Amino acid sequence: MKNQSCKAKILFIGPPKAGKTLLANYLADLNIDLPEDLRSTNGLRIVEYDLNNVQVNGENVNVDVQIWDAGGDDKYNSFWCVFRKNIDGIVFIYNQEDEIGVRKLDYLYNYFVAQPNRSLKTCLVCCVQAEENNARLSSVFSKMSQISVNVENQGEKFKQDFAKITFEVDLLSLLLFFCALFTRIYRLEEPRNIVFDELHYGKYVSLYMKNTFFFDSHPPLGKQLIAGIAYLTGYDGRFKFDKIGSPYSSGVPLFAMRSVPAFFGSLIIPTTYHLMLELGLGQWTSLLAGLLLLFDNAILTQSRFILMESMLLFFMLFGLLCILKFRKYKEKPYSLMWWLWLITASTCLTCALCIKYVGFYSCCLGLAILARDYWKQLSLPQLSDRSLFIRIVAQSFILISIPLAVYLSVFYIHLNLLYKAGPHDSIMTSAFQASLEGGLASITKGQPLLVAHGSQITLRHTHGRTCWLHSHAHVYPVRYPDKRGSSHQQQVTCYSFKDVNNWWIVKRPEKSDLVVEQPVDAIKHGDVVQLVHGITSRALNSHDVAAPMSPQCQEVSCYIDYNVSMPAQNLWKVDIINRDQNGDTWHTIQSLVRLIHVDTNQALKFSGRQLPDWGFHQHEVVADRIINQDDTIWNVEEHRYTKSEDQKERERDLITAEMIPTTMTKLSFWDKFFELQYKMMFSGTESVQNHMYSSEPLEWPFMSRGIAYWISSTSNAQIHLLGNIVIWYSATYCLLIYSLLLIFYLLRRRRLCYDIDEETWKAFRLRLILQPPLEDEHHVTSTILISRDYNWTLQFPLCSSKSSLFHSIKVG
Repeated sequence: MKNQSCKAKILFIGPPKAGKTLLANYLADLNIDLPEDLRSTNGLRIVEYDLNNVQVNGENVNVDVQIWDAGGDDKYNSFWCVFRKNIDGIVFIYNQEDEIGVRKLDYLYNYFVAQPNRSLKTCLVCCVQAEENNARLSSVFSKMSQISVNVENQGEKFKQDFAKITFEVDLLSLLLFFCALFTRIYRLEEPRNIVFDELHYGKYVSLYMKNTFFFDSHPPLGKQLIAGIAYLTGYDGRFKFDKIGSPYSSGVPLFAMRSVPAFFGSLIIPTTYHLMLELGLGQWTSLLAGLLLLFDNAILTQSRFILMESMLLFFMLFGLLCILKFRKYKEKPYSLMWWLWLITASTCLTCALCIKYVGFYSCCLGLAILARDYWKQLSLPQLSDRSLFIRIVAQSFILISIPLAVYLSVFYIHLNLLYKAGPHDSIMTSAFQASLEGGLASITKGQPLLVAHGSQITLRHTHGRTCWLHSHAHVYPVRYPDKRGSSHQQQVTCYSFKDVNNWWIVKRPEKSDLVVEQPVDAIKHGDVVQLVHGITSRALNSHDVAAPMSPQCQEVSCYIDYNVSMPAQNLWKVDIINRDQNGDTWHTIQSLVRLIHVDTNQALKFSGRQLPDWGFHQHEVVADRIINQDDTIWNVEEHRYTKSEDQKERERDLITAEMIPTTMTKLSFWDKFFELQYKMMFSGTESVQNHMYSSEPLEWPFMSRGIAYWISSTSNAQIHLLGNIVIWYSATYCLLIYSLLLIFYLLRRRRLCYDIDEETWKAFRLRLILQPPLEDEHHVTSTILISRDYNWTLQFPLCSSKSSLFHSIKVG
């Protein structure tokens, strides 16, 4: 059977007179007599030969080797951009007795390996004419294969080493993973008590098991992953996560639930190691980064309990690693690996966002890296407008479609699993609550749909804090503490609990009775109505009097006739703001309305201010001249028709009436999704306040305070969140020192004082963000000398064609 064949372009690069030509000739079996005193190759010399029966991935392959023997003189540096194009491997060749040449290797490494992000597995370092290599190379060469060659004594061994193509497994990465896994799995069930935020996340997992709706200000992916493992291990969700320190029952699969964060916490360590490698750091430096995280107490603690941080950190780091992997294929767009790394990066960064919204910052960093790379590509003349446009469209399609698909899928699963009413329903709108099985739905299913003259309703503040329009027999004080006077009318507030005083009766001004007629006289957009308080029978009113807590707004009250010159102003116009979806008629639950005061053209508004003792600490309701704002939107939640004109009988009906369930209110996935996003973004801000576990940013790097996660009630055992003091303090001070040095050298270089050479300066700067753009590799017109022995001279434009620049040139 005939062996398969392939081509390999190998670049021999190094300082002048290092022995590159000697090795190239020896590999190709060229019997060319070279002078004893080596001379520098002029320009470029190409040697071709065949290498047969090479083991590649378990198969015998014939390789057509093309060695590019590049001249080491600095005058040929302008041609380097051509030399490094489409090469399959690099051999750095030097003579250990040439100290200047040894130092030049760092410069060559930066251009041919670091800048194009070349894999170090395709690089070889060769010391010529030496039995042993005693030169002190830079640490960047430490993870490359290194050999010492004396052609006279070790020539055949060099041929064998050069012909070996092997598959390399990074054992350090596996070692880091297993060490991390052991430290996180060891005695994972201890303590068998609720630890810190396991109280909340464990409760969410239990609610998933019972299909009960809950509200959290962060997306649910992390909780879903733990709930999935809990479901597979047979957890029924009956355990009550009541308080920190409570012992777990035998029915809780604690090891399985804690193993999810532990597994992702173990993956953080090798991911960090590979991320450092992709940034161009040495293997030992990358190993140090992995070890620093492996021995950090804080990450270890957060990885051993039912918490979200380990999953969040893994997806953030792995997403950024995939971004760096993707950048290596920018010269091979639309290849399989190009698509794979881009899709994987988009998926992982979106998963980080779906665990906690703080993952958004990692998404921004990934997008910034891609945007910067594309901005650099715009300056390359060999890329046409069409190719640039196709590339940005392809990347944009992936970066938009994949995150949308992942994000929507997470919430689709979330909303479809949680279809029963639960303890967090009240934060959602009436329509959302009524769509859940049980809870408000059991009250509202049988109620009338159309709001009409004589309807008994409760008006719920739709957005923000959950509360209902409320009134009671108490009045505003005659004077407030700031000496302002009030109307002394009946108080109107927004009350956060269900109460009989939340009921109001809709009345047309021209009608005197309150009984619903047949057919019903439905209220429509633009109609003027009165709202009569169900218990006190006083109409909702507003005067040109400053509100108690918001003096820039107008007071709202229920009108009491004191026989003074303050007539009632109790007419309100109904403004249905979503009439395009639900029609002009006022509907229960679904219609979102603003009530506009007819006399002053101000909207009924929940101000968010809390009343003092005289208002029973309920929330203030005002009339505001700024109509278009979320706090002026209300909706009818509970609704029934008035059947009796007698006030006492109406009061009894309001207190004792119950609805008979018929059909459940329907909401589409998109309605639920957008409402939940709104609540997650804005509702949580109201409850943000200091608590016993809060800390300031300046306290974090110096660990001036920790967090007590768990304290045993029977012994001195405790768990605290506290970082490794050596790692945290050294990292803090090193960052400070680096920043000061960076500013110092920036100022010095601004004054044209170059204390360090250019290569050291490039290595000192942040490689990812401040790396200079690559040179234009495709448009150079020049004269190159090929083959020192025959002094051939070719002059041609080095264009951007994918065909070989030098065709059918054979030496020997």
